[in-house]
Amino acid sequence: MPEDMDHRKRLSKYVGSGGLSRNERETTIQFFGDAHTFEIITYSETIARKILEHDCAEIQWVYAEVGGNRRKRIADLSSIRPAEDTARIEGVAASLPLGALTIKGSPRNRDRQSAIVTTPTESKQAAEAFNNAD
Repeated sequence: MPEDMDHRKRLSKYVGSGGLSRNERETTIQFFGDAHTFEIITYSETIARKILEHDCAEIQWVYAEVGGNRRKRIADLSSIRPAEDTARIEGVAASLPLGALTIKGSPRNRDRQSAIVTTPTESKQAAEAFNNAD
């Protein structure tokens, strides 16, 4: 577990879209065929919160407004002290193991966000289900 996990979980409570419209709350996922990790940049509140709380996520930066200053990328999460500053995190860039990514192959029946970042336990359960499939 990362050393800053407690701080990241506290910061996840300060995730909010601010003035971003629905179209601006994008998520980009990138990985290569031989990679064991994927890169994700998201401005979706739900996904950003889950990534900050994920044990395996390596946070590269957050896009935040701190202390009323203009929004910017912040790589050093320890510089954000919500107890002292007014903080609002709008985006997160991170890398995670490929096993944390769920890609669904069936069409969606509803216009709601679905989980794309899973916990290590959920990933293990999915892997076991595929390994035992006939």
